[in-house]
Amino acid sequence: MIVLAGTNTTHERIRKGLHRGVGTVVGGAVGIVLVHLLGTTHPWVTIVFVCVLLAVGTYGFGGVYSVWAACLVVVLCQVYAFSGTFTDALIPMRLAENLLGAAVAVLVSAVVFPIATRAVIRRAVRRQLVAVRAFVLALVGVEDDDEADAVDTTEADRARRELRARSRAVDAATYQLDAVLRPMVRFPTGGPARADARTRTSLQAAATFAREAAGRLGSAPQDPPAALRGAADRLAVSIAQLADGIVAGPRSATPTAVWVRVGDQLDEAVAAASGRPDERAIATAAHALGRIDEALALLADRHHATVVGAMSVGPGIIAV
Repeated sequence: MIVLAGTNTTHERIRKGLHRGVGTVVGGAVGIVLVHLLGTTHPWVTIVFVCVLLAVGTYGFGGVYSVWAACLVVVLCQVYAFSGTFTDALIPMRLAENLLGAAVAVLVSAVVFPIATRAVIRRAVRRQLVAVRAFVLALVGVEDDDEADAVDTTEADRARRELRARSRAVDAATYQLDAVLRPMVRFPTGGPARADARTRTSLQAAATFAREAAGRLGSAPQDPPAALRGAADRLAVSIAQLADGIVAGPRSATPTAVWVRVGDQLDEAVAAASGRPDERAIATAAHALGRIDEALALLADRHHATVVGAMSVGPGIIAV
């Protein structure tokens, strides 16, 4: 259970098992020395050590797992000493049991349980980015596929259905991504799991912005300003490059993706819409594009993409 907790892939389980082994070795060495130095004649000093080590170990639990394992073993050495069951052979036995349990957990998860791999996770991220890209284009009335429209459907109905359908597609991709990233037992363990949590946060934020925009607009603005269409096109290109870079993996020879911020174009679009009957709708669309750009630019930066341009300050938009 401990090895499966907070891990998604075989690589992460092996990493956690090794961290636990390293922490047991280090903690055992320190714990044995402290037992021989303090024994059971200085209980208050031992209590201070236990409190400090548990505090440090709790901090390491969500960061460097080996720190937690080391602190835990030192504390257990003191507990064993006061219970009268401590021997120098106890810690090597614990190390052997931990490594055996980790090996069994890795083997069972790889053979018995359906597991996610890094490739599966990257493709799930790409699937959601593609859905967000389709929504971004639908927000300015551009279709991302060649589906034929019904003859008896008006253009406004098609636009309304398209925008809401694209928003639902983003939500569906979000649920699929969460299913791939969800560990069997939830615990923070740092490392790749922490990076996956940040990726999930950025994509969930983009899905939320898309859902809000679809609910407020209902349909894409008719005849949007050229600046708004240009910003959507540029954002769609950035999303496509990021999706291709993620699915290719960090060790791919594919050139680094470039993310171009579209804040200036969105400001131009809002200014160009001043006085138009659909000014509010265009401002809502620009706001949604800006929020999506903001959320995914953070994701692009985490995946080592080159982020260029600056987002100007506006309602709900952060300058960078």
